[in-house]
Amino acid sequence: MLDVPTLLFALMLTDVVLAASLWVALGRADRQGVGAWTISLLLQATFFVVTSLRGPTTDPLTTALTAAAAAAGYSAQLAAVLRFYGRRTPPAAHAGGALAVAAILGALAARPQVRIVVASVIYGATMFAMAAVARGLHREERRMGNRLLVVGLVSGGAVLVVRGVLAALHPEVFLGFHSRPEGSGAVPVVSAVFAHAVTIACSLGFLLMHRERHEDVIERLAMTDPLTGAYNRRTLFELGGKEVARARRTGSSVSVVILDIDHFKRINDTHGHQTGDAVLEGFVAIVRGCLRRTDLLARYGGEEFCVVLPGESKDGARVLAERIRAAVEAGAIGVEGRTVRVTSSAGIASLADVADLADASGGDGRAAPDSGLSAIVGRADEALYEAKRSGRNRVVVAQAA
Repeated sequence: MLDVPTLLFALMLTDVVLAASLWVALGRADRQGVGAWTISLLLQATFFVVTSLRGPTTDPLTTALTAAAAAAGYSAQLAAVLRFYGRRTPPAAHAGGALAVAAILGALAARPQVRIVVASVIYGATMFAMAAVARGLHREERRMGNRLLVVGLVSGGAVLVVRGVLAALHPEVFLGFHSRPEGSGAVPVVSAVFAHAVTIACSLGFLLMHRERHEDVIERLAMTDPLTGAYNRRTLFELGGKEVARARRTGSSVSVVILDIDHFKRINDTHGHQTGDAVLEGFVAIVRGCLRRTDLLARYGGEEFCVVLPGESKDGARVLAERIRAAVEAGAIGVEGRTVRVTSSAGIASLADVADLADASGGDGRAAPDSGLSAIVGRADEALYEAKRSGRNRVVVAQAA
């Protein structure tokens, strides 16, 4: 079989290279747990070095130091996962856990069979706990990296549990692991290699999670207005156009509400642009509180915002617009220790108002990008102009063509 020191050296070298690669790939750009995960790999490499150098021993101190390196590595992985999801635990808690494990396993130095079983149970339970944390906290759309991490952690926990069971039933398989310089049995070698493969899989999963989050950020920046977080105009016509196309295919309804903050230029001129920006953010927050999850809110331009309401009739859109208007009028937007009150106007139009549109499909039969949304928005904009011309702080519904 494979020479044990050679195996441990290879595993140590792999950990060091993996830690360096992870830090180079992510360390400078994103430190959401990268440092802790890198430390965990270096601690695991330290564990392999100490294990290789110590050989067979029942010395409590050496055993405790080896256990401390392994336990600290698992603890650092847990800290990395928690930090990735914005959760933090006191460093003292991680250090205390590692020291407790080291003390327990050090006390069992003279009983190697029991020590292997106890260590397998502790480390296996830790990996299962990390898998549960990673699965429970993940709320992002892209899940491939999370799945790889969770599968790796569960697999690693399972390997450790099997290792503990085998050590309890067949201790002779493990107790000669360090004592035969010519090699070792298949079971401990395979379990060590498989456990290290799990480490590589988990590290790749952690790396992929960062990449997926970075892609989400880029996509969100491309789709949203940086100040208010509402969709930008391009995304409005992309997503809203799909809703209009769907409504035309299914014979359902879709309505559009154009909202405008009354006298917004006066706010900017009187209080400054920073106050104006705060008013825009506060206005969007109020509007969001009135919408359904399926509704699309976009910044149409300046102080104008557009809401696409899938499946909503013009009457339903008017009820919503009145609710928004009342909420804005009643709300107080806090700006630098003072409150600013504003009103808003709204114009409404629906697909029925432009029902006589020519087919908005291209030559290949596929829907054009906005599938008639531009015409609906145009009618809603005309209604908004009428609301402003009639005194503002009101809702006007476009008349059917």
